[in-house]
Amino acid sequence: MSAEILRAVEALSEPDDVREVRALKNRTMAAGYFDNAADLAREAAKLDEQGFTVYTTANPVLPALLARAENRIRRPLKATTSDRDVLRRRWLPVDFDPVRPADVSSTDAEKEAALVRAREVRGYLRDLGWPEPVAGDSGNGYHLLYPVDLSNDAESLELVRRTLEALSFRFSDGAVSVDTTTSNAARIWKLYGTTARKGDSTEDRPHRASKLLNVPDERGLVSREQLQAVAATKPEAPKRGPRMGARGYPEFDLETWIVEQGVPVRREGAWQQGGYRWVLEECPWNGHADNACYIVRFPSGAIAAGCHHDSCQGLGWRELREHFEPGAYERGGQERNGTAPEPGVTGILLSEVKPERVRWLWPGRIASAKLNLVDGDPGTGKSAATTDLAARVSVGKPWPDGSECRAGGVVILSAEDGLADTIRPRFDAAGGDPAKAVAVSTVPDAEGNERQIAIPDDLATIEAAIERVGAVLVVVDPLMAFLPGDVNSHRDQDIRRALAPLARLAERTGAAVVVVRHLNKGVGGNALYRGGGSIGIVGAARSGLLIAKHPEDDSRRVLASIKSNLAAPATSLVFGLESTETGAVRVDWKGESNLNAEALLSAPTDPEERSALSEAQEFLREVLAGGPEPASEVRQEADSAGHAKRTLDRARQAIGVVAERRGEPGKRGGGTWCWSLPNIKVANLETGNLNAGADRTDADRSSYLKQNPEPGLSAPSANGVKGVGEVGNLNQPLSAGLSPGQSATLAELREERPALSLEDERRVRDLMRKGFSEWAARGEVLAKDHPIDCECEVCL
Repeated sequence: MSAEILRAVEALSEPDDVREVRALKNRTMAAGYFDNAADLAREAAKLDEQGFTVYTTANPVLPALLARAENRIRRPLKATTSDRDVLRRRWLPVDFDPVRPADVSSTDAEKEAALVRAREVRGYLRDLGWPEPVAGDSGNGYHLLYPVDLSNDAESLELVRRTLEALSFRFSDGAVSVDTTTSNAARIWKLYGTTARKGDSTEDRPHRASKLLNVPDERGLVSREQLQAVAATKPEAPKRGPRMGARGYPEFDLETWIVEQGVPVRREGAWQQGGYRWVLEECPWNGHADNACYIVRFPSGAIAAGCHHDSCQGLGWRELREHFEPGAYERGGQERNGTAPEPGVTGILLSEVKPERVRWLWPGRIASAKLNLVDGDPGTGKSAATTDLAARVSVGKPWPDGSECRAGGVVILSAEDGLADTIRPRFDAAGGDPAKAVAVSTVPDAEGNERQIAIPDDLATIEAAIERVGAVLVVVDPLMAFLPGDVNSHRDQDIRRALAPLARLAERTGAAVVVVRHLNKGVGGNALYRGGGSIGIVGAARSGLLIAKHPEDDSRRVLASIKSNLAAPATSLVFGLESTETGAVRVDWKGESNLNAEALLSAPTDPEERSALSEAQEFLREVLAGGPEPASEVRQEADSAGHAKRTLDRARQAIGVVAERRGEPGKRGGGTWCWSLPNIKVANLETGNLNAGADRTDADRSSYLKQNPEPGLSAPSANGVKGVGEVGNLNQPLSAGLSPGQSATLAELREERPALSLEDERRVRDLMRKGFSEWAARGEVLAKDHPIDCECEVCL
C-alpha cells in the first residue's frame, strides 16, 4: 500500500513541493505537511491502516506551512491549508461521482457508469486538442487530472469554475455528475493508494482502494485559451427573452412542451441551484450529436437554448421552438408577454398581456422580482435581521411567521460589516448554507484597484452573482453606500434614475432585492417620510418595512410595515438579538405585535419620559384589568397617582385603550364615556348596527388600512395632540369618534362636531398649514385649557 501511495505522490508533485495530508475518521481530523515523499507515504499508510480516509492537497502549498507539522502527523492540527496558502495551480481536477445517497459507497454498477462518463469526457476534450490526463480510481468514482500552469488568483478561480460548470452542463445527469465544487485552489483530493470509506462496507456497497490508472509518459499542459474555449460553452442567461413566473412573461410549462413536441433528450438534470437543463440527442439544425445542443431553464426562470458549434451560432430558443412547433410565435395573445412590440407599433395592448399573480418571497413582506425596503436607525439590528432572512432563504427554513420559504441562493452587498468577523458568523449562527451565498461589494477599477460597487453602474456584476448561485434574494446594506458620487440621494430625480435599473434587474432575474436604509433625524410623523434621502426611495419600493426598538423593552426589536403596494400590510413581528458561544449575533423571533410603524417612530427616546410612559401604561392595565371604567374616574385616579394628562394620553394610545360611550342610545350626549383594554370585548346589545366596520374606527388609524377589528397602536400627529387623530388620515370621517358597534345618523354626527369661534377657526387653519390634519388641528385648539375631568369628545 505504501508503494502505491509513493507512486501517486511522485506522479502528481515535484520533488521540492510541500503538500498537506489530511485524514478524517468519525469527526476526528489528523493532518501534517510534507516535503519528503517517502515520509508522506509511510505516514499516510499508517492512517489508512487505522481506518482514516486520507486526502492530500492537489496543488503545492507555501513552504512555511511545514512548520505546522514537519513531515509528521498531528492530532488534531488546528490550522489547515486555505486557498491563499497555495503557490500555483498545477492541476484541473475533474471528478466523476455516481449520484447516490450521501455517505454511502457506490455499487459496482454506479461506479461503472462513472467510468463510462469519464471516458466520454476524455474523448471530447481530446478532440479539442487537450493533452492526455492522469486518470485515477477514487474508490467510488473516477478522476481525470489535467495539467495546467495558472496563478492562484481570482481570475484563475473563475476560469476553473466556469470550465467545470461547462463540463457539468454538457455531461452530468441523474446517474453521474461532474463535480463543480473542486474549483478552489486548496481543494483536497483522494490520496491514491488509500481506501475510500463512505458509511459501512456492505456487500453491495463495499469500501474500495483508490489507485492511479494511467500516468502519461509526457505531460502536456492545458493552455489558458483551451480552458477559456470550454468555459465559453456554458450557457448564459438571456438579458431578454421568455421567463417562467417573472412579471410580464408567460407561465410556460417547459417540461410538458418537451414531451409533447417529442424533443429527443439524451440526458437531463438539475442546473445550478433551482435551474434545470436538457442535453439533446442531436442538434435540430445541423445534426450535431456530441452533446452540443441544449435547452436550459435558469434559476431565475429564463429559458435559453442553442448549439455550441460555430455553424449554429445565432440560433437559440426561439428558433428551436419554431423548429419543433411551427407557428408558435404567430398566434399573438399571451406570446406577446415579455417581448418587444412589433416594428412600427407603439406600445402593447393590455389585451395582449396575460394577468399574473404577485409572487412573494416572504408573503406580504418581501416581493419577488421587486424592489423592497428596510428602514431603521443604526444599532437596531437591520443587518442582523436581513442576514437571518438571507440564511433562511439559503436552506429553505420557514419564515419567522411560519410561512413557507422557497430555498435559493442569496447575494449580499455590505459596506459596513466585515465578511469574516461579522457576516459569516451571523450567517452560520442563523443556520444558513454559505455555499449558496455570494458576497460582492467591490469591483476592480481601470487601474486594477478595488472600488465600491456603484448602483446602477455595476448591475452586471450583481447579475453575475445572482446567476452564480441562482439567487432569489439580494440584500444591499446600506443603499446609500452603493450610490455613485454623482447621485444626490436627496434629489428625487437622481434616486429614481438610479433605482429604476435596479428594479428592472429584480424583474429580469426574478430575485427579490432588499435595500437597507437609515432613518433621518426627524421625530415622529408619517413613517413614509422618516427614511434618509429622497421620498423617491420608498416610492420605488413595492414593499417597505421598519425595524425599530420596542418602546417598552430595549432588548427587543419590532419589524413593522410602512408601505405595501401589493397586499394588505403584514402584522408586526417582535425579535430579540442574542449572542452565541462564538460571539456572533443571532436573531430570536418572538411572535406578533400590535405596534405599528407610527407608534414605533413616535415612542419617546428620553429615558425619564419613557419611564413615565411605562408607569402610566402599567397604571392603565391595572385599573382597567377588571373591565370598563368611567373615563373621568380613571383620569382622577391617574392625577392622584401623579401621572400627567399628556403622559396618560400617550399611554392610552400605546396600549390601545378603547373609549366607548355607555348609556342611553340615540340621545345626543347621553351616557358616560368608559375606557377598557383592547382585549376585553364590551357587548352593547342596544346598538342597532350589527354590521359595524363600514365606517373607519380606531383600528384604522394609520397610514394604511388594517384588516383588524382591534384598535392598533398609532402615533400622535404632532407634539401636544391628545390622541384625536392621525397624520395619515388627512380627512378623518365624521364617524371617527364612534367605537366599534356604535351607529349614528349623518345629521347626528355633524351635530357632534364641537363648534368653533372665528378665532379658533383661524387657529385651526394655521395649524393645517403646518401639516396638521383638520381633525388633529381642531383637537389641538379645543383641548386647550380643558379641566382635568372634562368629558368632551376631544379629551376622551
